[in-house]
Amino acid sequence: MKKIVLSATMVAMLGSIPGLAAAQQSYGDVAKVTASTPVVERFTEQRRDCRVEQVNGYQERVTGGTPPPTGAGAVVGAIIGGVIGHQFGYSGGATAAGAAVGGLVGNQVEKDNNPGTPVEVERTPVSRDVERCRYVPESRDRVVGYDVTYEYNGHQFQARMPYDPGTELPVNVDVRPPVTPRAAAWNGPANPSYRY
Repeated sequence: MKKIVLSATMVAMLGSIPGLAAAQQSYGDVAKVTASTPVVERFTEQRRDCRVEQVNGYQERVTGGTPPPTGAGAVVGAIIGGVIGHQFGYSGGATAAGAAVGGLVGNQVEKDNNPGTPVEVERTPVSRDVERCRYVPESRDRVVGYDVTYEYNGHQFQARMPYDPGTELPVNVDVRPPVTPRAAAWNGPANPSYRY
């Protein structure tokens, strides 16, 4: 607690000394903008370029046609083949082999006698839209800042800024005595120095 009271007392005493309290002061003012030039940077990016093309082709349409019947000829052929195989082989294996061969022969005979109706395929020309895309490089310019020239108290200054300030620019002005050997033997005010 004693340290805090002592610090507050020191600040009050230093503030009461006329030269120390006013050693440095800052304030805001307005400067006149004389030029503002955009700083332009070129950059390249990939852009998707798409176009629609007409593609010609054919569309097939199947009409008519019935498949040949199956079933009755194979059954009749299997029975006849089984009987014949049994007559010649006197075993179950000969009967089964005869039935299989007879079924195949009977099915083929049935297809040959009743082939069904043929299938018709109709091809018609058609065109359709197809979208084709690719990526192409595209260069563009963009403003990355402004080189600003402004005037304050008869002096010109320059700064690069991220925006265009318009006709006036707010500035901070620091006023302090010069740190030179002349300060020891003061002979009147020297030229002030400005920091922005």
